[in-house]
Amino acid sequence: MLCDVVLSTEETEILAYLKSYPDEFVSLKEFNRRAGGKTRCQEEPPWARPFLRLLPNKELIEINENGRYRYRRPGRIHKKKKGSLTSDGQDSREERKEL
Repeated sequence: MLCDVVLSTEETEILAYLKSYPDEFVSLKEFNRRAGGKTRCQEEPPWARPFLRLLPNKELIEINENGRYRYRRPGRIHKKKKGSLTSDGQDSREERKEL
């Protein structure tokens, strides 16, 4: 459950930025430049990388096949490489068979 997840300041900042572009996937380079600001990007360019690697495990962001990130809205169907999953984690192909 999302309420039980503890987030760092950086993770909260990352999620706030991604929420402002809910339907777009953002590259790491673009994210570092825009979300962290010009100064932060110059001082430590890959500042967001370690946090962006952890957030998918917390099921808060998605990564597409190009390595871009987007906020994972509650209820959005999450796709895996071997097929798509419904919001409750069931294989959508099985769901279609039942219909």
